[in-house]
Amino acid sequence: MSLEPRQYWARSFGLLWQSDIELKHFASAGFAEERADIIVCKTAHLTERNPIERINRGFIYADGFRFEWNGIAIFDVFDGNRIEYYRGPKWDGTLPWPFYSTVSALLLAWRGLLPFHGCAVSIDSKGVLICGVSGAGKSSLTAALSAEGAQFMSDDLSVVVPDKDKNGWNLILGRPGIRLFPSVGRWFFGNDTLPLPNDPRVKVIAAPFSSPEDRPVPLRQIIFLGGPAKPLSAIDRFTLLRKNLFRPNWLGKLPGIASIRVAVRDISASANVSVEPVIGETDEQALRARAGAIIDRVRSAG
Repeated sequence: MSLEPRQYWARSFGLLWQSDIELKHFASAGFAEERADIIVCKTAHLTERNPIERINRGFIYADGFRFEWNGIAIFDVFDGNRIEYYRGPKWDGTLPWPFYSTVSALLLAWRGLLPFHGCAVSIDSKGVLICGVSGAGKSSLTAALSAEGAQFMSDDLSVVVPDKDKNGWNLILGRPGIRLFPSVGRWFFGNDTLPLPNDPRVKVIAAPFSSPEDRPVPLRQIIFLGGPAKPLSAIDRFTLLRKNLFRPNWLGKLPGIASIRVAVRDISASANVSVEPVIGETDEQALRARAGAIIDRVRSAG
């Protein structure tokens, strides 16, 4: 008698995920009776598909995309609701980190959501999106903001959705953890961190925690880490935000790219947008002071 594969349930980015392998970096949903939005399952054979275009590590198809990661796994995504993973020669029994970042971001974009390479917090139920190039200090600032009273919403991959009732834009809750350099992790989480296997930057992940903001919050502020403060034109705001889409080269080839660009324009026009210096080398107190100043600014904006 064959046994049915074990099923795991998780919630992340406003969706219910059902998988035959544990989704370690998503929030567990126990057992859910409703129908899953996303199915994740192993496959023994890759489906033959006719590619529209090759991009870096994979292909775009009429019904989805394929993404390969370093001999560990190949991910086939179909119609934004099914992910099949093919285990490669370096498979170690767990889904690699790009499943939770690149693969998830592209799937969300396929479904019409807007993924950004940034972190997000909620301050008095006002959403703040923090963007910038890798190494600018987005996660460090987010950890400090959380320690100073902001509600954590997402790290590295942040997702914006339209608010159909109020004709605006909302941030939604992402993965329940944050990747940090070990020193920053110790400052804000003590020993409550875990090593992140195979991470090229030798980061740790703060043990998963929940946020009271388990609901969409209106996006009010966008902060770009990467330069001195300066006035920004409408074109400046649009260009900065477009550059901070998650995997923009991939997104540029997806069928919905025209709608994504219109949405980016509208978001950049509706939120308060500022440019600030990168975090750089700093210490705990300097980070807390900078976070406190941002919290005060968001609160005073009303």
